[in-house]
Parts: sequence; structure tokens; C-alpha cells
Amino acid sequence: MNLFDIRINNKKQLFNPFALHTYYKGGSVPPPPDPMKEAEARMMEERERARLAAEAEARAAEKAKIERGERISNNRARLNTARQNADAYGLQRLQSRGLNADSYGLNAAYRSALDRAANNFQEDAQSFSDPFSQSLFDDVFNTAQSQERRKLRNQFSEFAGDGFENSMFADTSDDRFIDAILNDQFAEAQDTVNRAAARGTLNPGSLSYAQQELNRARTSGRARAEDMGLGVLQGYRNQLTNEAKRGNARIDQYELGDQFNIDNLKGNITGLQSRLNNRLEGDIYNAISGTSFFDTDKIIGKSANRGGISNGTNAPLGGSSFSSPTQTNDDLTRRQNTGTF
Repeated sequence: MNLFDIRINNKKQLFNPFALHTYYKGGSVPPPPDPMKEAEARMMEERERARLAAEAEARAAEKAKIERGERISNNRARLNTARQNADAYGLQRLQSRGLNADSYGLNAAYRSALDRAANNFQEDAQSFSDPFSQSLFDDVFNTAQSQERRKLRNQFSEFAGDGFENSMFADTSDDRFIDAILNDQFAEAQDTVNRAAARGTLNPGSLSYAQQELNRARTSGRARAEDMGLGVLQGYRNQLTNEAKRGNARIDQYELGDQFNIDNLKGNITGLQSRLNNRLEGDIYNAISGTSFFDTDKIIGKSANRGGISNGTNAPLGGSSFSSPTQTNDDLTRRQNTGTF
């Protein structure tokens, strides 16, 4: 038998583990625990723990519900106050510009913007945030202002849209002045050639060639004169487009409530057009008349070389005659072929 040395009540005794019953009151070993009862006890303990947790959760939920209701009520009250302030702010902004609530539909548009902001408001937010920022009115105002500017710009562009300057001063606007200048120079050149023929410098053949040269010079002169005239016209057009740009810039600066008349912008352009029309003839003459389109010395010299020199008199162009009444065509032919010195 194995014996263990243990101390009980500060006394040293011998202890036999195989004879425990000798040391317990009653003289027997307690029965082992009942597994069924232990399981039942654990289940009861779990149920109690769950019941307590459920009660705590219910109390927390009830508390959260109450707090949420109070928060929503408080946020709604503050939202109503903020809405009233926003309405007053919108009216104050309108009045500061001399506008009433119905001007340009601003008040209705502003209230719609406020309604949208209110619909997006989170009522149960932990902290209140005013959804009605002042930028809402600015957005509505700027949108309406842009729409009005667009209307004005469309009205103005119907009068002074792309290419309007070309219709006011077409390429043919200076034709009558160019024609007058060319006709004067042509008549003077024709007279010079006729006088050369009358002096005998040109015979009938060279006179005919000189006439062709005059006509060619007139055609090329017309093209040159038109180019020069277009320079004047393009300058006018540039002035008109610049005036239109100033008109559009004025529209871009327009603000709701401004006194604005689109006819004033149109009047600026028509007034400029009238002033330019009044000086068109003078500007064309200044640009063109100083240019000689008929080099008669060159024409006469070139024609004389091609047709030979005649010392007799020829019938000038235009049907008049500077020859002697007794001169015959045979004489003219002889002079053309032989020359007389």
C-alpha cells in the first residue's frame, strides 16, 4: 500500500488514497455528478444569459428610437427655420437688384431649387447641416441671366450675324466709282492715241493695234482697280465686325435688371454703315485715282513699232478725221508702206 505524507490541521498524518472513506463524514465517497442535470443547468444558465442580453438590446433600441425621434424633430424644426431664412434671402437679393418675385421666373425657380435641397436633406443626421446655401440663389440667378443673354445675342445675331458685313458692303459696292475712274482714264488714253494718229505717229494698222492694247489695259486695269477697291471695302467690313463685337461684349455684360435696348446696338451698326457709305466714293477715289491704268507712251511706242511709222494723217478712233479733204486711201496706203520724211 502506498502512503502519502500530508498535513491536515498542521498535523502530520499518513494518508491512504485507497481508504478515503475513512476520512469523510458519513464514512462514504459522494456520488459522481449527474450529466443530465449538469446539461440542464448549463441550458438554464444560457437561457438566462440570452434573456438578459435581449432585455439590454431592447432597452438600447428603445433608447435609440427615442433619441432618433428627438433628433428628427429637432432637425425638422431647424430645417423649417433655415427654409424661412433662405426664402427671405432670395427676396432680399431680388429687391437689391430692383426685381420683384415674378421677374424672369426667378422666385419660382429659386423655390424649386430649395424644394430639391429639402428633399435631399437627411432628417436623422447626427448633426444638422443647413442645405440651403446661398449658392442656390446664385445658381438660379446665373442660369436665368445666361438665358436672357442668349435671347439678346440671338436677336442681335439676326441683324449682325456671321457675314452681315459682306451684305452691307458687297464686292460690287464700289463698281460705279471704279467704272467712273476707268472711263475717265480710258477716255484720256483714247484721246492721246488719237492725237498720236493725227500727228502721223500711228498708221491705220498700228492704230488698230493700239486700240487692242487700250482694251487689254482696260481689262487688266479693272482687275487691279477692283483689288484696290476691295481693300477699302474690307476696311469698312472690319469696322462693322468690330462694332458687332462691341455689341456682343455689351450683351455679355448684361445683368438681370439692367436697362437694355437691343435696338441701340443695331443703331450703332446702321449709323456706322451710313457714315461709311457717305465716304465710300472719296475713299475709292483716293485709293485708285492716283494709279494710271493706261501707259499711253508704252502703248503708242509698241503699236508704232509693230505697224511702222507714218508721217501722214490718219483717221482717229471714234470716227472723226484729221486728214486733208483731198487725201485718198491710196495716199494713206502709200505713206504706210514707204513713209514720208
